Parts: sequence; C-alpha cells; structure tokens
Amino acid sequence: MIRKLAFAVASGVVISMAWADRQAISPSADNITFQQLDSDRNGYVSRVEAGPLLGPRQAFDAADRNADGLLDPQEFALALPATDSR
Repeated sequence: MIRKLAFAVASGVVISMAWADRQAISPSADNITFQQLDSDRNGYVSRVEAGPLLGPRQAFDAADRNADGLLDPQEFALALPATDSR
C-alpha cells in the first residue's frame, strides 16, 4: 500500500513538473528544444512531456522508431520536420 502511494505521488510530481515546464513554453514556439521538453531529465521525451507540441499522435509514433513510447534526441529531431505544417 505504501509503495503504491509513493508511486502515485512520484508520478504526480513528474506530471506536475512536465506541466510546469510546458507552461513556460508557448505551444506555438518554433524553437522548442529537446532539453526543454525532457522535464524529468532522463534523456528521453515521453508522449506526456511532448504533449501537443509535437502535433498529432501519428507524428510522435512515426518518430518513435523503436516503438518504446519515448523519443531519444535523434528521434526527436525526426519529429520536428513533421510539425512544420502546423
């Protein structure tokens, strides 16, 4: 029970951090960097961290070459051209 509670709290903190970082970034910003979106600093951008900034889910999935639900820096760079037509 305590482990589940701790996990829930930790998950909430990570989501809150991602949301807070996103508030500082305009969704229409053209110069979004990998580091700005990687709010938990784990070296990957998750679908939650990317939020609407990378466009439709299909753009994220197309860039996620290894289908792990995370974008590494190279995959993130592939996702950026797909968002230019916003």
